[in-house]
Amino acid sequence: MIEELIFHRRNLHRIPELGFQEYKTQQYIIDNISSFVDRYQVMAKTGVVGFLNNGARKTIIIRADMDGLPIQEDNQVEYRSIHDGLMHACGHDSHMAILISLVKYFYLHRENLKVNLKYMFQPAEEGLGGAKLMIEEGVLENVDFALAIHVWNELEYGKIGIGKGPVMASADWFEIEIIGKGAHAATPDLAIDPILTASLFINQVYNIFPRIFKEYILSFTYIEAGTSTNIIPENCILKGTVRNFNEDTRKKIAIYLEQNLKDICRSVGAKYVFKYEFGYPVLVNNEWLYNIGVEVATKLVGRENITDFRSYGAEDMAFVLQKVPGLYVAIGSGKGNPHHSPKFDINEQSMLIGFEFLKNMVLEIQERI
Repeated sequence: MIEELIFHRRNLHRIPELGFQEYKTQQYIIDNISSFVDRYQVMAKTGVVGFLNNGARKTIIIRADMDGLPIQEDNQVEYRSIHDGLMHACGHDSHMAILISLVKYFYLHRENLKVNLKYMFQPAEEGLGGAKLMIEEGVLENVDFALAIHVWNELEYGKIGIGKGPVMASADWFEIEIIGKGAHAATPDLAIDPILTASLFINQVYNIFPRIFKEYILSFTYIEAGTSTNIIPENCILKGTVRNFNEDTRKKIAIYLEQNLKDICRSVGAKYVFKYEFGYPVLVNNEWLYNIGVEVATKLVGRENITDFRSYGAEDMAFVLQKVPGLYVAIGSGKGNPHHSPKFDINEQSMLIGFEFLKNMVLEIQERI
């Protein structure tokens, strides 16, 4: 099995593609699952859904993301990316390899299945929300439970991270234009200084919202203003992000952020344009599936190798778990370099743990429903 997993992972690692452009990847998936499903369907432009219908009452969907990243790979390995400027630097290649192998396994052992299975090969996870589009196109119709794993280099090989409730943060972002009045730098009294206004606003926001809090992170990440040392500019652009584990707090921060901006701009006579985009929601694991997951993981790696999982990273699997009960688990794959690094790679043996975890989750769930 490990040879099969490595074979698929390395083949896919060579051909990374950006979100909604995964045409080679899509064809590879179709070529390798079409003989082991009752039927398959193309969804969300470059996604693929496989169906194994056993006439059961309940259906489990298992998801793997497909897209790579706009990163030039630095690894000097025989399976390095052949697409210049693109790389599988987050482990999506391994997720697809695991799911391809699961498709084959369950087809060859379908006499042991008491549930229907859907296999969700999802494009465009990296910020484009491919899961949301697949949901809009009906991927969750008649689905009762959802499962997904992510290889996780922050965890040592042999460990599994499982969390209960909110485990991955929402990801929202904002863009603000502060509009003042330009003047010569020698006559600031004639100006409404947007840089000063932005500074006041940033300091006030960080005082009201500590930058790192147990439920959220708020960060200004971009500031741009001015063209010369002797000119007070007319406007200033600010950008930033908010990561959150609580949906109520998430909405309140957006409201409070604009209210503080409005008050400060009014006090100095500036105007503003405020854009706030709600991105991926909070990913929430189902408690019943969490308990089953702990049992399955304990049998695989031992209780001492299970850690509590929570990340300020965001995941569009959250859209799926808003609709159906699900479980999202981190599989320790640590190999020294972080996700989204040009030197990212994984301990490939971790894929076998991911495979066994998902396989046994299906078998355990079907015995309890």
